[in-house]
Amino acid sequence: MGRVGDDAGFPPDFIAALHTGYLLRGLYHPSLGIGIEFLSDQLFEGRSDRSGLRRVDVGDGTQVLAIPPEDVIADRLGQHAAASGNDRTQLVLAQMVYALAGNIDAG
Repeated sequence: MGRVGDDAGFPPDFIAALHTGYLLRGLYHPSLGIGIEFLSDQLFEGRSDRSGLRRVDVGDGTQVLAIPPEDVIADRLGQHAAASGNDRTQLVLAQMVYALAGNIDAG
């Protein structure tokens, strides 16, 4: 993993995930336990309602946009459906987000 300095526009505690199995377009903040993924195009190929994005304060005045848990769950379920074999990783992630989310907008 490599550190990302202030010159990149991010607090110095963010770390670039550079190991096998991780996208190289994201950052991770180990003490906050959050990851940030950079979009190269539209959010969920334009199929997401941007009005659901929420600004989340992650400390020191730094804010990130967070997608609604419903979108995370839908994305993980789609990844699970496309997976081959008996890999249940994405299904488990969807279940975890559902359990943590609290009030889900099913509309």
